[in-house]
Amino acid sequence: MMLRLLAILGAASLGLALLAGCGEEEGATATPTATARATAAPEATGTPAPTLTATPAAGLGKLAFVSDGDIWVLDVDSGQERQLTTDGGNREPRWSPDGRWLAFTKGEAGAIWVMREDGSHASLVVDSARTGPSWVPGGNRLTYATGEGALGLVDVESGEQEALILSDSEISRFAWLPDGNALVVELWERQELATPSLPSTLHQGLWRVNTDGAGLLELYSAWDQPLTEVDLGLLSPDGRWLTLWEGFVSASLRADGLPLRIMPVTGGQPQEIASATLLRPGFVAWSPQGDRLAVVEGGGRQTWVNKQIMVMQPDGSDRRLLSDASRADLFPAWSPDGQRIAFTSGEGNQFENADENYPQILGTRRIWLANADGSSKSQLTDDPAYSDQFPQWSADGDHILFVRQQAGAIEPGDEEPIPVEIWLMKADSTDQRKLVDGLSGGFGYYGFVDWSQVLDWHR
Repeated sequence: MMLRLLAILGAASLGLALLAGCGEEEGATATPTATARATAAPEATGTPAPTLTATPAAGLGKLAFVSDGDIWVLDVDSGQERQLTTDGGNREPRWSPDGRWLAFTKGEAGAIWVMREDGSHASLVVDSARTGPSWVPGGNRLTYATGEGALGLVDVESGEQEALILSDSEISRFAWLPDGNALVVELWERQELATPSLPSTLHQGLWRVNTDGAGLLELYSAWDQPLTEVDLGLLSPDGRWLTLWEGFVSASLRADGLPLRIMPVTGGQPQEIASATLLRPGFVAWSPQGDRLAVVEGGGRQTWVNKQIMVMQPDGSDRRLLSDASRADLFPAWSPDGQRIAFTSGEGNQFENADENYPQILGTRRIWLANADGSSKSQLTDDPAYSDQFPQWSADGDHILFVRQQAGAIEPGDEEPIPVEIWLMKADSTDQRKLVDGLSGGFGYYGFVDWSQVLDWHR
């Protein structure tokens, strides 16, 4: 395996194609997690649409979301809604740190595009990427991994292109340190074993890379552990820690959860902090200060049972159980001050034959709130017509945004899309109001939907 840092390269080196002015691509496929909206689409990209907010709020930023495979933006303060794409093959909207640009993925090949917040200056960054778009902290530079083992970076303002890494292995995940001066990358390569009856082995490692080329540090190696796979998790907001999963190369076993480990970003021996956690976005959440993390513990791929939120120090100590044993909890979200956690909670373990009654269990999901030490727990939403998920805090900690699916539409074997809405409320559960409707989705993977694929809130 070979890894090296490079200086600025030309467009041909990474297959980059910053093409200004065109926001559509032929042959793009529709995003499967969001379909038709209730309102009619504007005739041209960038034209305003009628508001869907009931009461405009103050200082709540803007929401990018996917409807029928197209990117829309809602100004939460004014209620003004705008459609930015019209070709129906888009997903993963991601706001730049300053909120002036949106990056998104288009089509089956994973092309990455960028555009301004009003839909103008749409540009193709790369026509095929292994990962979705990721913004460098504190700037307007965009990064992505290609299928050829490269990590590319583009300055969306100037169009300057750079290859941070070229490798003869493949980059499957990466994560930036908060200062934007270094990142951690996950590299892997397959090797055929001498025993024909065994599958190819996946050799992997985690590396820390400085963007100025001054340092290259191997943090963790799985090269000497055949049939073992490592998955990069999250870096802490203070840049001191990273989480990871390690386990046997088996899709079935991994789907039921792996031990969660943690290690210093400077290197060292990983320490296990949870015996079984699903490898799902939103199942591990760092506090804004980086001094604690909330983990959804519990094996088994079914998210409607055996899922409890544990709050702990980075070394796994001072463990506080946030969940009740009879419930199944997901999506922990820290308040900006790090004092409270909003989360999704369903009745879960209270049902007999849970796997047969999962539609009813999903219909019991509500938004709850608790102090980080587990005290003062309260239920914020209680409408039996809905299943509530994915709470997100406003920047000032006064409001919580969440996703609602119509619970009455959830039936076993139902292949019809389930109506989805986006709601906002005050953190004390008052002033609940609908921001967006006309979206749709499904059950997801065993009751899990990665809502970050279809919405991003710039606060």
